[in-house]
Amino acid sequence: MRGRTVVIIGATGGVGEGLVEEFLEAGANVIATSRSPEKLEELRSRLGSPAALKGVTGGAGSEEEAARLARDVSGVSATIDGAIASIGSWWQGPPLLQTALHDFDAVIAQRLTSHFLAAKAIVPLILKKPAGFYFLIGGASAEIPIPNSGPVSIAGAGQAMLTRVLRAEAKGQPIRIQELMVWTTIATRAHGGSVDPAWITPREVARHLIALAADPASDREAVVHLRKRADVGKVS
Repeated sequence: MRGRTVVIIGATGGVGEGLVEEFLEAGANVIATSRSPEKLEELRSRLGSPAALKGVTGGAGSEEEAARLARDVSGVSATIDGAIASIGSWWQGPPLLQTALHDFDAVIAQRLTSHFLAAKAIVPLILKKPAGFYFLIGGASAEIPIPNSGPVSIAGAGQAMLTRVLRAEAKGQPIRIQELMVWTTIATRAHGGSVDPAWITPREVARHLIALAADPASDREAVVHLRKRADVGKVS
C-alpha cells in the first residue's frame, strides 16, 4: 500500500477507524470521509495527526451529497488508487411483518442505497488510474436471516448482489470490485471489554483487505468470505 491513495468511506465508524489506522501503517495516503467534522478531528488527534491522513466531510445519503463527496475527494487528490465502503450501523426491531415502512425504508437507505450512491460517486475516480480497487464491507446477515433484524439481512443480500452487478459491468476495466463478508461480530472500540476472543477486529478486516489488494489471484470471486480470525490474511 505504500504511496497509494485510499479513500475510506465511513472512516469514523467502529470499523472505519480501524481501517484508517491499518492502511496508514501500511504506508497508504488515506482520505477519510465522515459526515461529522468533529469525529474526523477526533480521529486525526487520536492517531497523532499524521500527514498522510486527510479528512473530507460528507456522505452518500443522496445523489447530491454523494456528488459533493466525489468533488471534495478529488480536491484532495487527483488520483485515487482504491476505496473501501464501510457503511451502515446495526438495527434491531420487531418481526419483519410488524416493522413500520419508514423503519424498513430507513434501513435500506442507510445500508444499501448509500452503498449504491457511494460506488456511483467514487468508482469513476478510481477508474482514472489503472489497477485500482473498490471494496465493500458486509456481514453474514446477508446469508443468515436474523429474526427482528430482517431489514438488515435484506439490505445485506442486496449489497452482495450490488457488488456482483458492479463487478460484471466493470469487466474489462482496470478496477477490481469485491465485497468482504465478515462472518463474526467485528470487535470495535464500542464493545469495550465485552469482546469474544473469536471476533475479528477492524484492523484485522483491514489486513485482509490489504492482502486481497496485493494478490491478483484473490480476484476470483465477487464476494469474499472471512469466516474466522485464523483466516485473516489468507486470500489464495
